[in-house]
Amino acid sequence: MPMTSNATAQACSKVEIQPGCTGSWYDIGGEATTVTLPEEVVNTGMMYVFNDDRAITTHGKKQPFTAVVSGAFTNGATEAFNLVRAIWQTAGCDRKMCLRVTPEGGNIGDLEIYVGDLLTGLKPPDVDAGSGDPSAFSFSVYGNYDYDTKAS
Repeated sequence: MPMTSNATAQACSKVEIQPGCTGSWYDIGGEATTVTLPEEVVNTGMMYVFNDDRAITTHGKKQPFTAVVSGAFTNGATEAFNLVRAIWQTAGCDRKMCLRVTPEGGNIGDLEIYVGDLLTGLKPPDVDAGSGDPSAFSFSVYGNYDYDTKAS
């Protein structure tokens, strides 16, 4: 099989969040630095019988997972940290947020990967008096993958 000529650079991805999993998507590519998307797996089961050395194996539904986004800390009202923080500080049990990653950059026809719908973690920036590095924060979204093709 010949080598592909259609590989996509990771740095060209588009990263967006959607507070409440409804309404507008916010492009956080100006602050996001990494997105860790874990392997999605299904529940599996097994049972041994007496007359065989192997197990009877089965599988079930897809298990939810946690995706982690890291980024540069900024304090602008419409930038990633404050958008996520506003959801995190919501009283009660309604911390819904969806994540959308478009590895090819977000053009019509590109694959969109959705994760949602619960914001389950927010890590504020660490500080270090001896560092000149930008401050970083991270957040976690819990859910399952859904895939779509960018239509517009």
